[in-house]
Amino acid sequence: MVEAKIAELKKMLDIAEKMMGKPFAAGAAFSLADCYAIPAIFYVDTLLPVFGATGLLKPHKKLSAYAAKMRKDKMVASVLREMDESWAAWQQPKAQTA
Repeated sequence: MVEAKIAELKKMLDIAEKMMGKPFAAGAAFSLADCYAIPAIFYVDTLLPVFGATGLLKPHKKLSAYAAKMRKDKMVASVLREMDESWAAWQQPKAQTA
């Protein structure tokens, strides 16, 4: 099941790569498309390795460049930092309750 969904996701990433605008997801200005793309790319790059899906963005040069650029954007970087921190906290062992 997981493998089938990863294969489906790879096809979606191929489509997103072809549709990627410059310099933002849908063209010249930050838009709702970026508000969707940024968390989706975070999920692909950060959470999917838990399921063995690593390096999914590597073959997608535009998406990889976009992800790197968004990590440097002042507003987006602060949101991604919070997402990174939340993911790291979630991965920490939880204390057992009595």
